[in-house]
Amino acid sequence: MNQKVESHVSIAYNPEHGATMDKMTVWYVISDNWKAGITALTFSGPQQSIFGRYFRNDQLASEVVYRW
Repeated sequence: MNQKVESHVSIAYNPEHGATMDKMTVWYVISDNWKAGITALTFSGPQQSIFGRYFRNDQLASEVVYRW
């Protein structure tokens, strides 16, 4: 058994409009075969910017993965 916590953060920034997209993921590895994770995706910026168009589409997801 190899229990551990893995995390990943990604940020995209558009300097022209000051818009951002952030993605954060945390995985808890339970064993060699099982892991569970939570992912959050957020958008911000003016409505005319690429990310601002989706500012109401923030997402939160969870996953459980079995690998054989």
